[in-house]
Amino acid sequence: MKTAASSRNFSSQDQIKSVAELNSLQLIFNTNLRIFMKSPDGDAPTLIKQYRQLRGARLKLSPELSVKTVSISDIFDSGLAKKDFAYRIVRLMRDQAASVHEFIHSFVVHGSYATRDFIPMWSDLDTMIVLKDSVFDSVTNLQRVKKVFLKLGLLCYWIDPLAHHQLSFITEFDLSYYPQSFLPLPSYEQALLLLGTGQIHFDVRDDTSEQAAVFEKFTEHFRRKVKNGNWSRNQYDWKNDLAHTFLLPSLLLQTRGVYVYKRESFLKVKQVLNDFDARSLDQATDIMRKWEVSNFVKYLPARLIVSLPYWLSRIIVAIARKPALLKRPAQSLIEIERLTREFLHLYEYKK
Repeated sequence: MKTAASSRNFSSQDQIKSVAELNSLQLIFNTNLRIFMKSPDGDAPTLIKQYRQLRGARLKLSPELSVKTVSISDIFDSGLAKKDFAYRIVRLMRDQAASVHEFIHSFVVHGSYATRDFIPMWSDLDTMIVLKDSVFDSVTNLQRVKKVFLKLGLLCYWIDPLAHHQLSFITEFDLSYYPQSFLPLPSYEQALLLLGTGQIHFDVRDDTSEQAAVFEKFTEHFRRKVKNGNWSRNQYDWKNDLAHTFLLPSLLLQTRGVYVYKRESFLKVKQVLNDFDARSLDQATDIMRKWEVSNFVKYLPARLIVSLPYWLSRIIVAIARKPALLKRPAQSLIEIERLTREFLHLYEYKK
């Protein structure tokens, strides 16, 4: 089954003729890859064709790039599993992914689980898996890798049943033509290596237009809510609003060409933008620190999730997540409305 994006934007493109077109199709390909890797369906031959097309165009166009190298020295130690049960899940992910290690350039955890300052019941698991070119040599390779990661993606809900994403993927092509809108390089510097090489070479490209588009997308998220009076009425949606808000300092800085680790962005944005009013952001932080969620996924044996057929594991995990998804936020609807309006005001800072 072809995705609309692949049939509409790729199949008619016999040649990629400009850097702007290459940039656009790179983003489309990565969207198609993300959908493919978390769905039991998907058109593997078309995805492989798209990947080869991107690689060929990258060589022909010779775009301007900046070479950067990140060394990840923090390597996952199984002893971490003794400190918190969540790291047993990370260890299980590493062990299962090792069955396709020959196709993995690097598999890293970034964010709070990498820096060990995660907040129980709030923090989700952030990953980045860099797939080698050889994954796209054949349908067999691609399907084999996908089969492994489909199930591992479900384990993200064991750590956070309200997670709005599963595993994240990029490719060796992306390393050779890297937009920091995917993940800023400082996040790799603070990452935890599970598999592959910790010495990652990036050919960084200009992504000014993508940074602006991402910022506008997040702004529009709150603009639609305010316009339609669509205030979040369950924990899943409310956490998504709060997570969008916590990204604001990083996004504001990135649109100005400043890249820092997310945790450091809160202080940095106040230094760079002297009149930035962070009071609603501080209130959101207080909500995060007091966040509580009922996680019934934790009662499922993780090894059972990865051993059962995917379709069955997916159903079981979905049932276990449902109480958390439907639970009402601790904040009143009036408070949620007020904060949502203030979040929009933040995103429209100096617009």
